[in-house]
Amino acid sequence: MASAFSSVISSVSSSAASLFGRLPSAVDPIPEEDQQAKLRIKQLHIYPIKSCRGLAVSSATLDQYGLSGDHTMMFVERKYVDGETKWATMTLKQCARLAHVRVDLDLEDGDKWYRVSIDEASIRIPRQFDALESLPRLENSIMLWKCPHRPIDLGEPYASFFSKALGRKVKLCHRYGGRPVTGNMPDLSSPRELETNLNDAYPLLVVNASSLKELNARLDEAVTMERFRPNVVLEGEDVEAWDEDTWQTLQVLRSQQPATKDEDMVDNSKKPVMTIHTPSRCPRCVVTAVDLDKAEQTLQPLKELSKYRRVDEGKKWSPCFGLYGVPDVTEGELRVGDTVQVTERGEHFFVEPSHPAEKDVAVSHSCDDFHRLLQKFFVVNRCVSVPVVLCPQAECLYREACSVRSSVNFIVVILTLSLNVNSQLGYQAKQINKKSTKPTP
Repeated sequence: MASAFSSVISSVSSSAASLFGRLPSAVDPIPEEDQQAKLRIKQLHIYPIKSCRGLAVSSATLDQYGLSGDHTMMFVERKYVDGETKWATMTLKQCARLAHVRVDLDLEDGDKWYRVSIDEASIRIPRQFDALESLPRLENSIMLWKCPHRPIDLGEPYASFFSKALGRKVKLCHRYGGRPVTGNMPDLSSPRELETNLNDAYPLLVVNASSLKELNARLDEAVTMERFRPNVVLEGEDVEAWDEDTWQTLQVLRSQQPATKDEDMVDNSKKPVMTIHTPSRCPRCVVTAVDLDKAEQTLQPLKELSKYRRVDEGKKWSPCFGLYGVPDVTEGELRVGDTVQVTERGEHFFVEPSHPAEKDVAVSHSCDDFHRLLQKFFVVNRCVSVPVVLCPQAECLYREACSVRSSVNFIVVILTLSLNVNSQLGYQAKQINKKSTKPTP
């Protein structure tokens, strides 16, 4: 099937290119001689409990879901949803007091235990639970970014402790397996089914320290980077604010000795450690407006960001700060002081993460092979010269394919669906109307 698909791609791409000129590329690789290492990792953070205070670390280990220990637990509370009372996600949006839940390494045995505190009360929580999957799961599934997930109920003594400390009935839960990553999909060197922890959408959040500095220059009262809940904070002497808007691929490099602030940023002896793809900007919500010290909702910095950082046409009403990240590998280590260089740049267009159960027209399981091929070979560029009308089935697949890297134009996707998919997989992408307006993802 892959060879047939590739042959259709080749022939249709050639035809489209001859008719409409060079097909645009979503990603521009930077020549090796221009890949100056101008960035370094300034800070690393993990957030063991979703929406609670983070833990600064000097190094972080990767696993198949992202950073080990990051967003593995979360709180749920009882809510009236769809005519019934059931457990639902609880974040800083619903409970600003979560800003006072601090997670530290236990002073006596930090290798095995967290010390979680709220005001004067504290409790120890294992960093790794024994026989975790043998524990009971929550009574019902919860929704995280349109993705249903039924986590593990960690039970007592955590439910009683946190219910009393937070003043509302809650449970502490642990993720059960991983959650699928959807939306903007990176072109990994070794394709795999992407999964993440209890993060909103992607395994990592990468930010540029210069952008916070520029934002704070606009504010009456400066905010800390903690408001934005990043995993990886990058800094560079010559890196301008919002330079990250075009980052697509980052390469992490390391010498035998960690770099210090006074060392030359360009060091040819550094060896590649891993690649981090940044497939999407991060649209921001009211969580950034919670004053973490007072545990109160405020207006800033979201109000100021909304004036000038609504920069992504895919999420035009949300201000953006930082980039979602996907490591190219599932093992390895990031360290504070690691050198980072931008190896690819390109435009970003946010695609809303979704789940097949939530789509109007779900991609059937029988189409998984084609679906993965499409994700691997295509990036869908908004077509200007040849607008197209899609049937619902093709539009569903089109939304799934957005921002997967390739140099294939939007028209090629539709022609390929029409030529190759209709007979084999039941998609009916037949209507091409050159007089219509261009589709909006």
